[in-house]
Amino acid sequence: MSDYTLNSFDGYILAVEEKRLLMKRDCSWGTEEMIVTIAENTKILDTENGYPLLAGSLKMGMPIRAYVGETMTMSLPPIVNGVMILCGISTDYSFPMYTAVKASNFEEDRIGMVVVIDGMEIYVDENTILLPYLTRNLIRMDDLTPGRSILIWPDAAMTDPDTLSDFIQWSAK
Repeated sequence: MSDYTLNSFDGYILAVEEKRLLMKRDCSWGTEEMIVTIAENTKILDTENGYPLLAGSLKMGMPIRAYVGETMTMSLPPIVNGVMILCGISTDYSFPMYTAVKASNFEEDRIGMVVVIDGMEIYVDENTILLPYLTRNLIRMDDLTPGRSILIWPDAAMTDPDTLSDFIQWSAK
């Protein structure tokens, strides 16, 4: 993830073409159509488990969360560049959050650490599942360094935003 801010839009797919999709996104004022371009480096993932999907698996009516770059055309419908597309809906009807670690500190006992993400402090301990993305390398707590891009699944009940069931680590800065 680079230094710019990613925007996310929730909605569902209206149409799929070779290198883009048309989605109906949910807005504070209702719904609006938007075209999301799909580049070679756009990640398309299953919301339930974070596994990669092929662009051909995108289907009309599928619920998605599209993480897009900060640039949007003034056309109607607007066109944005897709960075990551999360497909389907999880069993708890939520999408994971794609973000970057802003800061991290080990607790004094070194059993857990606090990770700061988008102004929110999240406690990571030995019960937190850390999963790598497309690698067999093991992920440890001290790999969650500032600048690391991660995908976070909050607790299933969504009652405590500081409790995580999974982390998926992406690439370094």
